[in-house]
Amino acid sequence: EGMACGKMVLCDRLKESKKLHELFKEGEEIVFYDDIVDCITKMNKYNEDNVERERIASNGFKKVLENHTQKQRVEFIIEKYNEWKS
Repeated sequence: EGMACGKMVLCDRLKESKKLHELFKEGEEIVFYDDIVDCITKMNKYNEDNVERERIASNGFKKVLENHTQKQRVEFIIEKYNEWKS
């Protein structure tokens, strides 16, 4: 949702099984943190670096519009349902 609003997303690094890292490129479309210290460090970094923050936010926004809209999700579900049904 943050990316869909054109904002940079700073997210805790989820388990690999969640596959978030496969959807979005770290440092290009999203920023992950490992612990509270890393989170605060990155919050401060991107708060001060407007250019880099906006670059990542823009990349994330584009990625969401290209691949992760509600319409695309519904089409994917219908496609999988039709595959299952056949």
